[in-house]
Amino acid sequence: MRIVDYEAFYHSDLDTWVKKQDKHLVIGITDWAQSVIGNITALHDLPENGKELIQNMLLCEIESDKTTSEILLPIGGKVIAINDALDHFPNLLNEDCYDRGWVLKISS
Repeated sequence: MRIVDYEAFYHSDLDTWVKKQDKHLVIGITDWAQSVIGNITALHDLPENGKELIQNMLLCEIESDKTTSEILLPIGGKVIAINDALDHFPNLLNEDCYDRGWVLKISS
């Protein structure tokens, strides 16, 4: 059974979600995406804080025990925070993709 966060909005490809948090938007990968990708071992090519992003740009590259996958941004905006915990614990994307496993925050 898939886990769904009913407070999030899902991108049409079902790989990413967006959730409003205060005045910002939080972006992450979905439970469905992490289950297809497999056991996540690393994230690469995350944008830097302060960078302006546009929809469908590369959000990150995810490395797993199965494959390497490119994940695209569901929405544009300015990066205000990156989840640094994913540097040391990329498996948070497998364990808690809608809470502790968020990827980045952008200004809305």
